[in-house]
Amino acid sequence: MRKHYIRQQDNLLYEKLLYTGEFHQPSNFTFVVYDKKTVSHDSFDDVTELSSFIDKPGVKWLAVEGLADIDSLEVLFQMLDIDRLWMQDIVNARHIAKIDLLDDDVLVVMDYFYRSDSVLQKEHIAIILRKNM
Repeated sequence: MRKHYIRQQDNLLYEKLLYTGEFHQPSNFTFVVYDKKTVSHDSFDDVTELSSFIDKPGVKWLAVEGLADIDSLEVLFQMLDIDRLWMQDIVNARHIAKIDLLDDDVLVVMDYFYRSDSVLQKEHIAIILRKNM
């Protein structure tokens, strides 16, 4: 009897980014800027709205939920000048945990496990640490 194998496609070195996760929710962008005295918190569905906030002074935190909208993510990655291989690592929900350094930037990719209604859930998380972002 012959075994059949399903070839798993991941992003490695493909020209077009490919989301490999199970959840296909629309992307939502939450941008927080803070300093010693103030905090500003804005949420967007359209990534192009972020361009006016990127250069705000202060410490910045950008949270992105929903990685299936590749077109929006590519716009975001270009806005933030994210390395192409990092883009692929971020949208690959089956990626193994890793920490990667590039110049002064750090990428952390990992899975987050939690229990919801007695069922173990998994979320893919990617964190980029960068000076002035």
